[in-house]
Amino acid sequence: MIAVACFAALAITGGRANSASVEAGSPPKGSDGTREAYPRFLPPYYAHALEIDGKKLAVTEHTEKDNASRYVYTSEDQVVGLTIESITCDKANCAAVYDQGLQFFNTRTTQYGGRFRTINRTEFRTDWQTALEEASTYVFVLPKSLLFWTYTARLHRNTDIDSYFDGVRALVNRERYDEALPDNVEMGRWGAQIHEYARSLLKQGKTADALSVFKNLLATSPFNYEAHLDFVESTSDRTAAKNSATVVYENAESPELISRAARFLGLNEPSPGSLPMLEHGERGLQVILIPLQPSNIRLLEEATKVYQKVTDVPVKIRRLPEPWQFGTPDRVYSQRSVQQTIIQSAGATDFAGWTMSRYGAALLKTVATKDALSKYWMNDFIEKMGERPGQYRADPYLARLTELLAKYRSDDVRTMYVGVTEANIFSGENNFLFSFGGSSGSILSYAVMMAKTLGEPYESRKRLDERIAKELVPASLKSLGIPRPSDPTDPYSYSDGIERLTQKTLTLSAPTKEALDKFK
Repeated sequence: MIAVACFAALAITGGRANSASVEAGSPPKGSDGTREAYPRFLPPYYAHALEIDGKKLAVTEHTEKDNASRYVYTSEDQVVGLTIESITCDKANCAAVYDQGLQFFNTRTTQYGGRFRTINRTEFRTDWQTALEEASTYVFVLPKSLLFWTYTARLHRNTDIDSYFDGVRALVNRERYDEALPDNVEMGRWGAQIHEYARSLLKQGKTADALSVFKNLLATSPFNYEAHLDFVESTSDRTAAKNSATVVYENAESPELISRAARFLGLNEPSPGSLPMLEHGERGLQVILIPLQPSNIRLLEEATKVYQKVTDVPVKIRRLPEPWQFGTPDRVYSQRSVQQTIIQSAGATDFAGWTMSRYGAALLKTVATKDALSKYWMNDFIEKMGERPGQYRADPYLARLTELLAKYRSDDVRTMYVGVTEANIFSGENNFLFSFGGSSGSILSYAVMMAKTLGEPYESRKRLDERIAKELVPASLKSLGIPRPSDPTDPYSYSDGIERLTQKTLTLSAPTKEALDKFK
């Protein structure tokens, strides 16, 4: 049987044993002289987790060393073992020991040819086998402690350990909620896990308990739009539900979340087919904005209002009479960095005609002889690479748009045309582009401005509206031949990434404004 108590105690105490510690083989006695069977650090609702396959396990060891506590359980036939350990620590020390634990188990998992099942900043799980037994360890961070939970069994036991650990994890999320509840900061810190706890209560039919959790969660994580919608779909309080649905409808970026909120509110989202057609011979200083699907019409309507305040240039949103479609992506997600990784491992490679699956197989080869952590992170990257949309070479699509626009535009250069899309575009060796084009028109992509692409902790449609409006300034004004300003705060100034785009303000610099005024 493999236990982790020695590592845990050493990590916290440097190996100094408490003089009152109880060593293995001599568990403490209760008031009736029996062994203390239930861990002091676990709330009572963990009791069922001390059963495997419906059978209770018996405590065989109990050790206390300073702020580390360890309990070992074994089945009656000595086939199954369970080791539960807790380390009391503050946030900084818990983080440090958690990282040490991850490295410790990386060595163990690599040694036995196992694999990590999940890793994030609050928990990880790893599985491995020896010649005699199989083992799984789940390590959890809680607001005031670390919890190590290790299951071992003889080979071919056929226990559904995944379902077992799902149950343990649900209990841990409940404990996280209980401990975080008195502190708003902690509630915000554990918002994702508390949301999972609320969902588990809903699945169990404990709707009243779940709604109580949602109420506390939304007060400290108001940007959790998934939680808002879960609350909307569960509560009988129509006023509260409407308020939460409105929060989502007005603030989310995700079209799916917005649609769910709109359905509850009885609102119809604008569709491309509802827009006026592109007209012939438009004249005057204005921007004709053309949604290129995929594109969110309501998002563009909001962004154009911001743009008009910045530039005092009117905007019309029009649809192409001709069909528009982005075809097969020209690059997989993060293709340049993927190719560099493969080349560093395998040498010069011809990537012509490579598919997603071929890239994935080649990436796995780069970590074939490396440690378990490296293999986990590579598998995680490959999975996410497959889920994320690819990129489109902007050049042929801009040529197509320019060709279509030629049939409609007048000779007035002051009428500017910009196609807007969520599709991720690039040109040449660039990783991505915010916009691409010139005097005949431009294509603007907001794919890399979105929270989901950037990995930002929460969505904000106001922030996205402003990012689109800022980029719409160069996407439109450069067709007028106005020089780029040297003022980095001017939205017309050059930006090479999201940080520069964020740095820019919603105010034109004096030179840009003066140049634009000459066209009015």
